[in-house]
Order: sequence, then structure tokens, then C-alpha cells
Amino acid sequence: MTFEELYEVWKTDKSSSFKPTTYSVYVLTAESHLLPNIGQLEDVSEEDIISLQDTLRKRIGEKSSYDAARLAMNIIRYAAKKGLCPMPNWTLRRVDAFSHNHPVDFNPLTPKQQGAIIDFVSKDRIPRNIGLYLAVTTGITSGELCSLRWQDIDFRAKVLHVRCIVSNYYKIDAETQDRTWSVEVGDNTAVRDIPLSERQLAFLEPEKDLHLPECFIVNNQSTPWERRYVRDYMNKVYDALDIKGHQFKDLRHSFAIRCIEAGCDYGSLAKLLGVNQIERLFNAYRSYVKENPRKYMEKAVNAMPLPAR
Repeated sequence: MTFEELYEVWKTDKSSSFKPTTYSVYVLTAESHLLPNIGQLEDVSEEDIISLQDTLRKRIGEKSSYDAARLAMNIIRYAAKKGLCPMPNWTLRRVDAFSHNHPVDFNPLTPKQQGAIIDFVSKDRIPRNIGLYLAVTTGITSGELCSLRWQDIDFRAKVLHVRCIVSNYYKIDAETQDRTWSVEVGDNTAVRDIPLSERQLAFLEPEKDLHLPECFIVNNQSTPWERRYVRDYMNKVYDALDIKGHQFKDLRHSFAIRCIEAGCDYGSLAKLLGVNQIERLFNAYRSYVKENPRKYMEKAVNAMPLPAR
């Protein structure tokens, strides 16, 4: 059987095993990236998967190419357990090692560029600009930004409540395979309270009590924006400011780098970003850490009590 035939069996059997958003992502990944490259292969080898990832890396980046390779491996293992093909005698060790040790592919903004964005949104306080301010100064994702409601800005506790995430996905009809685009506010695995500084609170203060608490911040409506609308608008802001070669996700990476440059430890950064694995942050941003062992030795020893006299 070809990989495409194995995939069709996996697709039918797994249609009810995943959340709709997860299943939609898997199907789109397979049909957009796996089938065109390895769909007609009858024996997918480790070399085929490595070659696949190398091909995809140039088009969709490190993380997405790694996810695609893992999905291919999972489909093959599923088919092997069903007796449709031999169980592969290889693993994704090389792929795993590459994913965890290779720096994340991103293009951070400079402090000057971040300042230009903040200045831009400050001059026109429409809801989407308030949202962009939060993205620049907290590092939230586009899905988290689209899920934020005005009530999530807690002026009393001085925190931003991140509770949900907006997902965009295709609902796939099991019989006809027709796809319907859907937007859903769902659970977030990175639930957290992000502390707000006095400067952030001062920026947000004029919005206090001006909006219905249950409305979403970026569009001030009762239904959420799609993530692509936020990303498209951010691209327009980049163009207006003549900032080239950046994406929405660079706001998050840039925030993380500013935190590290300010001396933030990885444990605290993980809490701010809602990341469970500190190792991921270290591998992503280690080149931006300016190590100064003497400074930390001075701090550590100075924090200890003086000897008794």
C-alpha cells in the first residue's frame, strides 16, 4: 500500500479520536505537505522522512516541518499496528535531535522597532491597536489575543487573565468530506495570569469601563476575530512603519528576548509565556543570553550572610 492509502485509513479511523481543531490541522498538514511528497511511496524509509523535513523546512520553517515529520511517523506506526505495513525499524532520533537542539527560526524586532509599534498604536486607540499593544508588551500568541475579552484586564489585581484561545479550523463532513471554515474559542493549555506593569496599566486605563466586559478586545464585538485577521492587520502596521521581513509571531519572540536581556530567568519567562518546558526556551534564545559568570558569582555570594564576628 502507498503512504496515501495508509493515510486514508488513518484519516477515516481517527476522525472522531481528536478534537475538531486538532484533526483539522492533521488533515491539512498531511494533504498539503505529506501526500505531495511521499504519498506514492510504498516503503517510507528514515531517509525519506529526513529528506521530507529538509524540503519542508525551506517552505514552512523548523517547527512546522518537524510536526509534519512526526505526523508521517505516527501514520506509519498506526498502519503497522493495523497490519497494513511492516513496523518501521527506525525512529525519528535524527529529527528529534534536530528539533530540540537547533535554534528556533525567528526574526526578532529591535527595541526601536518595538517602540515604533507602540507609538503607532498609541496614536489611534482603536480596539485592534489596544490588542497589538498587549501582544507587543506581553508576548501572547495570536490565538490568545483573539480570545481576550475586556474583562480579562484586571485593574485591581494588575494582571491580564489568559484563559482561552481562538482556533480556526475546517469542519470536515465524514461522508462528503466537505469542509466548512469555523472559528472556536476553546480551552488553552497555557492558562496564566500575566502581571501588568504600571506603564501598561497607564496605557490601558483610558479603556476602563468604556467597553462591555464580555466583548472581545481586538474587535469590540461579541464574536471573536479569526487569527488571520490579526496577522493581516499586523502586516499592515509593519508596512506603515516600513518594518520589513517580520511576522506576528516575532512580537512574542521579541518580548522574550527583551525579558532575557533585562535579566529574567527562564523559569519566570516560562510562566510569562505559558511554556511548560524550560529547555525549549533555552534552546530558542540561548544565543541572546550574555553570560557573565562573575556578575552572578558576586550576586550569589553577596546574598549569603556575612560571617559572624
